[in-house]
Amino acid sequence: MKKALLFCLTILMLVVFWGGGWSEAEEGTLFDQAMEARGRGKDGEALKILEQCVEEGVEVHRAYFKMGQILLEQGKYRRAFSVSEKAIKAYEEYLEAHPEDHRAWWELAYIYENRSAYTKEWDKAQEALEKALDLSSSNSLYLLHLGWVCWMKGDNEKAESTFRKILDKNPDDFWAHRYLVEILIEEGREKEAKEELAFMLERSSEGEMAYNWAEERLKELKGAS
Repeated sequence: MKKALLFCLTILMLVVFWGGGWSEAEEGTLFDQAMEARGRGKDGEALKILEQCVEEGVEVHRAYFKMGQILLEQGKYRRAFSVSEKAIKAYEEYLEAHPEDHRAWWELAYIYENRSAYTKEWDKAQEALEKALDLSSSNSLYLLHLGWVCWMKGDNEKAESTFRKILDKNPDDFWAHRYLVEILIEEGREKEAKEELAFMLERSSEGEMAYNWAEERLKELKGAS
């Protein structure tokens, strides 16, 4: 189950960053050109421009970040892993000069998260996320990742409290509910899990992702009872 959720979260965050844009990049830079090519679906062209970014020192850390995303989507995992090594070094150098950049801390954590399916670098991911949250304490995305990383490490207590912190602010956060439900089921707290699922059904409409998932998960629990 956790491995399946790892994949789901990876895809989710790729979508988040695709739609979020890179507002901090100066208009007209090589990095912008790469993102424009990426937006047109020209990933091969984007990769070449991103490599040029690295050569010319333009947004080097984020160029590596984006290269890794593209390679992962293409299923080129060995090459993506190799790029992640360079990305980590680039982020460490960047953050030494810009420790106030909370998004860069999150991006570094995200790299460690993806690697941790094989390298188990969850502690490094958690450390980077906590630094991001020190700078942006109410960021729900960072909190979601922190909760998930804690869960993957086996620290269910901290994971649960983190997801509940998100839900205190936004009761309709689907992913926080989803991971909380899985923790409750994992710990044998099925009554609480069913209550969470019932809440999700009440707060969403038939046909929505949250409704469909909660309905199916509730049927599975009732069937297993």
